[in-house]
Amino acid sequence: MAKRARVSIAALFVALLALLAWTSLRRPASEPVFEGKSLSEWLVQLEDSDSHVERVEAALAVRHIGTNGIPTLLQMLREEESPFTTKFLAWRRGWYNPFVLHLFGGPADIFKRAEAGFDELGPSAACAVPELSRMLDEDPSLDGTSYVPSILGNIGPGAKAAVPSLLRAVVRTNTFGHYYEFKALGQIHADPDAVVPVLMGVISNAPKDRIDAVAALGQFRGNAKPAVPALVALLDDPSLQGNSSGKGFISDRFQVERALQKIDPETYVRVVTNAGPPSTR
Repeated sequence: MAKRARVSIAALFVALLALLAWTSLRRPASEPVFEGKSLSEWLVQLEDSDSHVERVEAALAVRHIGTNGIPTLLQMLREEESPFTTKFLAWRRGWYNPFVLHLFGGPADIFKRAEAGFDELGPSAACAVPELSRMLDEDPSLDGTSYVPSILGNIGPGAKAAVPSLLRAVVRTNTFGHYYEFKALGQIHADPDAVVPVLMGVISNAPKDRIDAVAALGQFRGNAKPAVPALVALLDDPSLQGNSSGKGFISDRFQVERALQKIDPETYVRVVTNAGPPSTR
């Protein structure tokens, strides 16, 4: 009797997943298709498949679809998806079992799948920059907007037009931490006359963000020389000693030293090593 009850509950759960996912499975007719699968289906395979071969196949499919998929990816960043739908999309392909404990988390949600699609396109997604910038400026409260800085950073220098929007995001006070915005500014490394002063201001006035700003400054290399005095002064800050950056095992002090080495090797030698040429890190 107990076994029959468990089977009935399992069947009911699966039926509920299917019902809740049904509307999400109906993608617009304009969504690009490759080899009989829509872009959305390829993205589920890319993020959730247990097979490396299948993930590679999906990555190739997304790149084949190319920029034709950008309208769909942008739409995905604005959508909401229930946890049930997320799990169902992976479960129906056999990549997720709702009755098993998954130690490393469940399937990728719609925002992670959209980000993965943009990551496969890389710099070729530059045509999406105006709309991504608009999301940063006008829709900061949308859950999908939090993925936009990473997407812009992966586009790289082709996302130069988004720099003003990223700068407005890093000084916004209603969000916690701006690691991905700073990282994107460093990856884009454009418009140093506008970016470097903002990053210098963060170093002086926003302790929780200052190391992320330091890392971004390092990406500008010689164009960030106006920040050298601020970096040297930061090395004398006692609070820098032994602090973890929160990004692995690299200390805050090492982050500052590395940025200084990239920006002004001579000052790095004088202030940090006091002997010989700067080491390669």
